[in-house]
Amino acid sequence: MDIDEEEDAVSVASSSHRSFADYSHTSSGNVSSLTQKLYHALAHDETITSKQHMRAAQVVRSIQLALVGGAVLGRTAQTLLMCTISSLYRRIVRMDEQSFFETDEHLKGALKVEKEDFMNTATLVFILISTGDLLARGRTPIDGDAAQRELDECMKRSLWLELCKPPNKKRTMDEATTSVEGEEIDPSVFERSQMEHLVGRPMLAEENSSGWSRALYEPGATAGAAVRLSSSLLTDAFDHRPFRDLMITFARCSAQQMCVHMLRSQNDRDFLTLSARRFAMAASSEREEALVAIVQAGESELGQQVLRDMMLSFLLPKSVVGVRRTLALSRESATAATAGYPFITEIAHQTAMQGCEFVWKNSDSELKRLCALLSGIAMLTTKGTDDLVRKATAFSGLVQLPFLETVPPSPKQPRLAMVPTNRSWVLYSLSAKGTPVVELSKRGFDGLIFSVLAFRDRGM
Repeated sequence: MDIDEEEDAVSVASSSHRSFADYSHTSSGNVSSLTQKLYHALAHDETITSKQHMRAAQVVRSIQLALVGGAVLGRTAQTLLMCTISSLYRRIVRMDEQSFFETDEHLKGALKVEKEDFMNTATLVFILISTGDLLARGRTPIDGDAAQRELDECMKRSLWLELCKPPNKKRTMDEATTSVEGEEIDPSVFERSQMEHLVGRPMLAEENSSGWSRALYEPGATAGAAVRLSSSLLTDAFDHRPFRDLMITFARCSAQQMCVHMLRSQNDRDFLTLSARRFAMAASSEREEALVAIVQAGESELGQQVLRDMMLSFLLPKSVVGVRRTLALSRESATAATAGYPFITEIAHQTAMQGCEFVWKNSDSELKRLCALLSGIAMLTTKGTDDLVRKATAFSGLVQLPFLETVPPSPKQPRLAMVPTNRSWVLYSLSAKGTPVVELSKRGFDGLIFSVLAFRDRGM
């Protein structure tokens, strides 16, 4: 998430994040006061001096001692700690980008040291949340193996699996019958068929289920799993490394959860302002002409690279994709994809070789067409260096996707965001107070089309 606004973040997080144990049955004035002090000291974008940072670390220690001594975290205190971590992590993301473009080795080294300090502080704040979770459970940690399986289950899913329509029941039963009856079938052929079917599924635009799958796919569910796993580790020999990794997962997913609720339209219904409605009313030929012009921007070797990595980003497990600042996958993710997911890599490569315009005009796969359109937007908006794919900030921060972690653009610029939880695309800007002003929110593949047309009209 790349929204910098903090106004109303506490109330949004409090109302949206339900994945932790409820600490509100007891209160502690001292802990409440300390968490407010910590929040005001660290949850902002201004410079934090070494002296201020040290004082904040002392507050963290005081809160930890209070919790060990029997105090508990109230709901508000929990939310303040969560927002503090989110703010610290946004600071770390900005420092990463600053370090990437810094040419002075001395300044680069200083940034590295400073970043490490903030990473340690964020990890300690995360341990406070984990400690509160453990205490709320009567100091009895949950099964660590079960907690690990829960987190792994969240991270092994692909983004497209959460966005597309589920398979029809007949196909699911046929696959199960084939497995049970033990028909002779090449496993590789079966796996390839499953992957091709997944790529061919349309994006879900209607929510007809009971809501269980939505709750399962909420970023808050992953954040909650990270906290539960962390709390299960507190009674073991202390090693900071797993806590740091879990803190990063928690920070990212908590920020995404805030973004979901800030950008979700009322009652999850499609929403278009009067200025955006004209795109829905325009002739299909007019819309197609405008969209083709965008897609054609991806007709280059660089555009093919972006198209390939977009496909991989939607199809690979989240644990493999990770998050990145650039259009290109990280070297580690690309290597893992080639070694462990040959069919996905093959589909992405074949799609890229066809080119963005061919895919847009000839493919029946909404995923492929979606990636072709995003690749064209990427080539039109990504600027700043001579290596747009591997060095520049993806989309110049103007497009928010779950696998991108970028510094936001100027507050006045319009932004296009995907909200995976309700499969919608949102065009918004920030008000003078820093809160999102939604111009358009529409689900499914059509939502992408209308959002892109409005985005283009705003100058993207």
